[in-house]
Amino acid sequence: MSQQAVRTWRKSKKDKSLLGLKGTITSWTEVFVAPPKFESQTPYTIVLVRLDSGENVYGELVDFEKTQACIGQAVKSILRKVGTVGEEEVVEYGIKFIPV
Repeated sequence: MSQQAVRTWRKSKKDKSLLGLKGTITSWTEVFVAPPKFESQTPYTIVLVRLDSGENVYGELVDFEKTQACIGQAVKSILRKVGTVGEEEVVEYGIKFIPV
């Protein structure tokens, strides 16, 4: 098993615990210049979310109208594909957020 596959598997344990949680946006930014893995997705919006439990987490905001990218917007965590991968690489999934 490759190192990438092991890292992806370990990360999925934390992602599972964050899935379906609700919170509010406390900060956000739009990314125009991204690392190679995410270049094809620019521009994209990253949000810092305070979950209802009080924990702060960050992730991409997806499936939203521009007016919904604002501080105080209620969001919910979901699981989505992260970045682009080559033919022989492991498809990685991670936590992203949608407005509620």
